[in-house]
Amino acid sequence: AAKQQPEDREGLAKAADVDLHGEAMRQQLADLKKHMEAAKIEDKNCKHKAVQVVVDMAMKVLIASSASNSFFALVVFATGHVPDKIIGSTTEICFRLPYAMLMSLFVPTCEYYLESARHGETFLRDTVKVVYLSLDMSLAWAWKDVVNSMRGFTILESKFFMYLAVAL
Repeated sequence: AAKQQPEDREGLAKAADVDLHGEAMRQQLADLKKHMEAAKIEDKNCKHKAVQVVVDMAMKVLIASSASNSFFALVVFATGHVPDKIIGSTTEICFRLPYAMLMSLFVPTCEYYLESARHGETFLRDTVKVVYLSLDMSLAWAWKDVVNSMRGFTILESKFFMYLAVAL
């Protein structure tokens, strides 16, 4: 019986060792599951951000185009002209330039004041964010319309010099 005790002790030690390894493996498995869940959440967040960037860009273009065309129509109707006769003519620049000049002053001022108002999670914050993000596009769109309205102008009988002058 005295010889069986060391063997029982070895058996108990091996069983305890197996239990320790089993517990360590269960812990590693639990940690691995946590990391996998975190990776899934991160992947989902990346996909969400990609969709958000596309939607933000679409909103920028929509807002900029709508604002520019609305202002153009307002100026044309306020002066008593017909839009179809103005578009494509050399006088179109007279109707497009005021909006571009106004946006050149308005956008930097708004960006300065709106930057601090973009904190929090509310509908108003989201609206301010869309307006804030669309300001640069609105400015660019205003000047795009001015350049497009200059298609009938030439310098030294060349449109190239006209576009070069506008670019500078």
